[in-house]
Amino acid sequence: MAYWCISKYILRDIVKELGLTKEFVKTYAERYSSSINLLDSIIKSSFNDKEFYVFDFSFYETLKAIKDEIKTLYLFKNGVPISKWSREQTVEISNEIRELVYDKYNRAMDRLFKNDNVKLLRHPMEEERDWDVFFDVYSFLLLGVPNLSTQDAIIISGAIVSDINYIVSSDTALKKLNEQINEVFKEEKIRVEIIDPSIALKL
Repeated sequence: MAYWCISKYILRDIVKELGLTKEFVKTYAERYSSSINLLDSIIKSSFNDKEFYVFDFSFYETLKAIKDEIKTLYLFKNGVPISKWSREQTVEISNEIRELVYDKYNRAMDRLFKNDNVKLLRHPMEEERDWDVFFDVYSFLLLGVPNLSTQDAIIISGAIVSDINYIVSSDTALKKLNEQINEVFKEEKIRVEIIDPSIALKL
């Protein structure tokens, strides 16, 4: 979702604001084409027989991903070597770009959720679903899969509790944990498949 939002709504304006070459926009779109194409296909209603769910927690993660991408553009503009990017902690985003991102992000989400087959999946506490079941799933995941992050455990738990078949993600490290995740619930015969956007386009 972040790649689509950045490519379609945000990047062009930020590149212009920072005085960077338009080549950034083209390169970004090519690099994340499968994610972008998937969201475009959903919006064009190419998947009328399927429903797509966006976990509310993903909104926070998406905005953080957008912030990180903007940070790399600032670092590039400021001539900071790539080898130091991970250690370069302080990047102040201008008021103009903050306002731009807020406006464009909201427009992107409004556009996405105009589609009837895109649903918002709320956290169990907000929906008053069985919190105990969610927490049990979350606990087993977080404790049973050593390299699984808190954020990913929350999203995967929400998917399992809601009987969702697939989680679409470009996160290579997360996809590598798929079998470990399913092994945790092997006795309960619960499976969730974490697939790349390029695979989702073919379903």
